[in-house]
Amino acid sequence: MPDESILSDELLRELMAVGEVDVLVGLATYNNAGTVEHVVRATQTAFAEYLQRERTALIIADAGSRDGTLEAARGTHAVDATPLLSSTTLRTVHQIAVPYHGVPGKASALRRIFAASELSRARVCVVVGADHRGLTPEWIDGLVRLVQRESFDFVSPLYHRHKFEGLLPKNLLYPVTRAVLGLPIREPLGGENAFSARLVAHLLSQDLWEGEAARSFGIDLGITAAAAVGGFRVCELALGRREDGRGDRTAPGSMVEQVVGSLFACLETHPQYWQASPTAIEVPVKGELAEVASALARINRKRMFDRFRSAVSELGSVLERILSADTLSGIRALTARSGPEILFPDELWVRTVYDFAAAYHRAAMHRAHLLQALTPLYLGRAGSFVVENLDSDAAEVDRRLELLCLAFERLKPYLLERWTATDGR
Repeated sequence: MPDESILSDELLRELMAVGEVDVLVGLATYNNAGTVEHVVRATQTAFAEYLQRERTALIIADAGSRDGTLEAARGTHAVDATPLLSSTTLRTVHQIAVPYHGVPGKASALRRIFAASELSRARVCVVVGADHRGLTPEWIDGLVRLVQRESFDFVSPLYHRHKFEGLLPKNLLYPVTRAVLGLPIREPLGGENAFSARLVAHLLSQDLWEGEAARSFGIDLGITAAAAVGGFRVCELALGRREDGRGDRTAPGSMVEQVVGSLFACLETHPQYWQASPTAIEVPVKGELAEVASALARINRKRMFDRFRSAVSELGSVLERILSADTLSGIRALTARSGPEILFPDELWVRTVYDFAAAYHRAAMHRAHLLQALTPLYLGRAGSFVVENLDSDAAEVDRRLELLCLAFERLKPYLLERWTATDGR
């Protein structure tokens, strides 16, 4: 049984009134009044059109929105969805929209959604983003069916992206989770996911919900790592174009700090697993991806390279405590070259990331300061990726990313060496 202390008295009463369900969709909201109506409507339509024979419930866990999100969500059900559902569905559909108290954030919301799913004995739990303007009923149906019909425990999304979207996952998150954790998931930050009841129970029993790994973006990484370490069946589902406003394409500042800090925290949590060189698990892809040809807004490479050069010049003493002598020498050589743009070689970038991971492990300095120092170096690498792929098609970008991943895999012994070094040099 789930820990009922996670759930508020109000939510417990609502769940007891609902009883058992087959499919539970969870929506974590915080000031999403502009998009929540669309997401709720898409979910209710999925219940009516594709999941007619299932007992379904939508739970909206709101972290104290002040823009009318909760009222908009409740109103969408009462005004728009109820007539449609009452005339088409074969099962009772439930919708619960309640605020929760305690520490706000995605981790707290997900924990409550999972606890509600377990208490309701749901066979499938789906989590969708409250900020998603393009969510369709077909997405929800596809996520549910892969757990129901093909017995996957964890379904991770694959989005149709422009080649310069998701620079942080492409250049760091995906290669590291693949090379170190043996989990080749290309969207480790999630967004829309499906979970089996077995995985939900496992996640609730894990130490995932507090600390560095539970920071806003980090909980998705923690869940991904838990699925890999726990030996659960994982697949990716090609969905479509994700239209949202989640952060800058180049992911500067706090996003890099939160995401990469959470990634390093995952390595801290599972050292015995990844140091044993696990065989990469099989992650089949369901559906087909389409290349996104639409142009993005111009990426300011000059600003990215300027921040990189300034950091290398101004943070010399900080970088000396983090990077090996050879890595630091290679980075300084990049700034010494003439020309406005920088080409950041794969192997130098891999050693940079692994040096930062090892320095994070040994607490070479305050971890927040360490992650802040990584941000401008990441911008240099991201700018280099853009320069190298200006004229590349999707196939060429994939080929370059595969070479980067192979470099992370080949240099994993370097990470192990740096991780265990007592003096960091």
